[in-house]
Amino acid sequence: MKLTGARLLLANPFIRVFMLIAIGAILACSPAPVEIVENSEEVAPVPATTPQIPESLAELIGSVDYSGRILDPPRVLPTFSLIDQNGNEFESSNLQGKSALISFAYTSCPDVCPMLFGQYILVQEKLGERIGNDVDLIIITVDPERDTPSRLAQRTEAMGGKWRFLSGERQTLERVWREFRVRVEPEGDFVGHTGVTYLLRPDGSMPVSFPAFATADHFLQDLDSEVSTSARSQAPGIDTELSISEPQFVDAWVRPEIDPTSVYLTIQNGGDTAVKFVSASADWAETVTIHQSVERDGLIKMEHLNELVVPSGSSVKLAPGGIHLMARELTRNLIGGDTVNVELFTDSGGTFEFTATVRD
Repeated sequence: MKLTGARLLLANPFIRVFMLIAIGAILACSPAPVEIVENSEEVAPVPATTPQIPESLAELIGSVDYSGRILDPPRVLPTFSLIDQNGNEFESSNLQGKSALISFAYTSCPDVCPMLFGQYILVQEKLGERIGNDVDLIIITVDPERDTPSRLAQRTEAMGGKWRFLSGERQTLERVWREFRVRVEPEGDFVGHTGVTYLLRPDGSMPVSFPAFATADHFLQDLDSEVSTSARSQAPGIDTELSISEPQFVDAWVRPEIDPTSVYLTIQNGGDTAVKFVSASADWAETVTIHQSVERDGLIKMEHLNELVVPSGSSVKLAPGGIHLMARELTRNLIGGDTVNVELFTDSGGTFEFTATVRD
């Protein structure tokens, strides 16, 4: 009998095998039949379309829109007893019933820590008489050998700070750092440490933490204050479309009364080629080097840079928390309002001098 059409195709064993494979693939990709069971305890609940906040946390934070990182569950204020800058004992129980910001820093830090001090100044200016009453500002040192109470008092008074700057024996502080989950790693004259600030509530809970470069605005918002400040730390950035023919040095300033200290400015390059700075010097410091503050593995560190490149037609901003010139072993005291000169050298042998104002 002669086979035609579909029968001829089915008679071919290779075609039959191919068709069976294709049918199996189609069945495998088809959705499985759904069995609807009514009033059965075995039916899994449908997942919520939005994440649900644990009831205890919702009760704690209410409707506050925190700008910091919410800690869930909130941490509890560790128990500690340290010494403040006036030589008085300060215990964690002194914070009972108060709101507070609790940070970690050291006075010999030339870049990131002074940023924190500046933001604390803005907070205390906005909160006024509330500081020391229902709100406290706390800083715990990460450098107990150098940060004696007298040194802390001197630096705090010089800055006009109304915070408590706490120190103590290293063994005691190591326990405090550990309980606050702060890593501390001395690196020569500098101290790498976790850059964190905690928000403390009057009930002793810490529901929020802030990163190293948080601003006074962030702190004030999460202190549930009705005031705010427009001051914000500015990260180093690049501006374009400049028309200046040679490198220009704008808004240069240097921090007073600390050694090492930092120099900040904006370098504008309106030329046709990039400018590469490789070193610096000043007659008021033994060494001036190019540095950058970075956060690596949870630690705030300062790294030496071999060069600073300013692209053609652009500018680079040296600002707190980023790239800066670090001046060490000062040969004269830097007093607010003074001016000092700094020289920058390029890889091609060029020398550029600029003047910086001493200020906080």
